[in-house]
Amino acid sequence: MHQGHNIPWDLISSNFKFVRDDKRFTPPFTGLVSLDKPNTTNELKHLMKKIAGTIPTFSETERKKYQRSFTPLLTVTLFSDELRDRYPEYLNKRNQKVEHWIERAYKSDAESRYDTRDAELADVVKVLLYENEMTSLLMLAQHPRVPIHTLTHLSWGHHFGFSRVMESALQSYMFFNAVAAMDMLENGAYMELPEYGSIVRDTMFSMDYPAQQIPHRLFFQQCGMKLESITYENVGIDVAVHGDYGRLREHLKLLFALMYRYDLLLRESDLDPDWENQLVYSFPLRAAVRVE
Repeated sequence: MHQGHNIPWDLISSNFKFVRDDKRFTPPFTGLVSLDKPNTTNELKHLMKKIAGTIPTFSETERKKYQRSFTPLLTVTLFSDELRDRYPEYLNKRNQKVEHWIERAYKSDAESRYDTRDAELADVVKVLLYENEMTSLLMLAQHPRVPIHTLTHLSWGHHFGFSRVMESALQSYMFFNAVAAMDMLENGAYMELPEYGSIVRDTMFSMDYPAQQIPHRLFFQQCGMKLESITYENVGIDVAVHGDYGRLREHLKLLFALMYRYDLLLRESDLDPDWENQLVYSFPLRAAVRVE
């Protein structure tokens, strides 16, 4: 389990049990159910607060690696040609220049902003978060003519802003740490959970502006999952990810890094990541912690 010295993951195993084909539910349910002990809610809220506090702590440490302020240049290259050539689906010569970001900003009486027409820029942010290009992202966050914060949430029925980086990272991070705490990794029982199929679908299926999928696709493909074999009926749940624990540990480290980089970028943009609210809807806490 990742960050086990800071996060009491054992509170999951002491407050949940795994059931298989439980006939008390219609249809029969396979998954984690709360033990509903007297202290379950308080213990899981404590776990939630520990996770929600650990991420910003790393974010603050990461922020110290960079200069406090950036000159708002009107002409600057945001990423290297080598990086651009590595991600031709998302990066190009236009969005490589800050001038393009300034020109694309929609100016209203209230403020400058981006909208769904600028979703390609949200994908650029996703790639830069993955590649740890935080100097460029912090510069954009401080730039008075680049309203990067308005790329956080974009949608037209489903959403594709750069908050998807946080959502997909948190979803997988919570899932794999939870099943590890429940001793469900070694025996492969985690593959029976519907949440595993959801993670695979969100990772491997095509969608609009999908750059948040990059690290997850790479991980599953390294585990032997083939994109062409994934369908709604067969989401690849027969592919185990625990065969190489070293690889899984590195993946968890990356997921955590994506979350604190996201936290850093949002705070630089004067936004609150609101981790507790994100966590209360995450697996398995959503089944046992009530929203107040």
